Amino acid sequence: MEHRKLIMITIMATLMFAMVSCSKWDDFKKYTADGETIYSGKVDSLKIMPGRLRVELKGLLSADAKIEKIKVTWNDKKDSLVFAISKTGRPETINKIFSVDEGVKNFNVQTFDASGNASLIVTATGIVYGPKYESNLFNRPILNAVILNNGNAKIDWDTFDTSTGAKGTWITYTTTAEKRTTVFSAIGESAAMLSNYKPNTTFSYKTIYLPVPTVIDTLYSVQDSRLIQ
Repeated sequence: MEHRKLIMITIMATLMFAMVSCSKWDDFKKYTADGETIYSGKVDSLKIMPGRLRVELKGLLSADAKIEKIKVTWNDKKDSLVFAISKTGRPETINKIFSVDEGVKNFNVQTFDASGNASLIVTATGIVYGPKYESNLFNRPILNAVILNNGNAKIDWDTFDTSTGAKGTWITYTTTAEKRTTVFSAIGESAAMLSNYKPNTTFSYKTIYLPVPTVIDTLYSVQDSRLIQ
């Protein structure tokens, strides 16, 4: 009696497993009703390098030789870019620079093959710098600016917070030979020397910034000017 009961339990368990398996298979078939889903190879190691009103997209294509183009969308898919890629061997490195409006952006990237099959979406966030950001950059403060007895001008720099990426200052002035000359004073220098400075003229100056190591463009503070008599 116990043996027959064990057999019945085994049969019922087998039937229930078969019903569950069929159910799962039917659910799977719903997603492949039009045939097997085919994905194009996605972009790997996606990075967005920030720039001034532009970014650089970097990534690596897998060994899927059928990939023909890449689509990038941002601003909630309101803006997009589609570009073809070369037919070289794989893996292949991608480097694409394109214009983007200022702000923090989320970029969605997909590849497509010749049949229109898309890859899974790869997402990366990037910063785009522009006039709004630059309007908040400070020019390096001047402590003193005088003409020396040898005819050169000397600019003494005041203390300055460089944590936002200030790297130095470009200075443009007029020489005694009426020539406009531009010199660079690195952020580590306490003073700048301007050779053969023409008295009673102004010099202009602006500070350059690299806010992050990966930025592809140099940013500038608003230009200032000062008279040396």
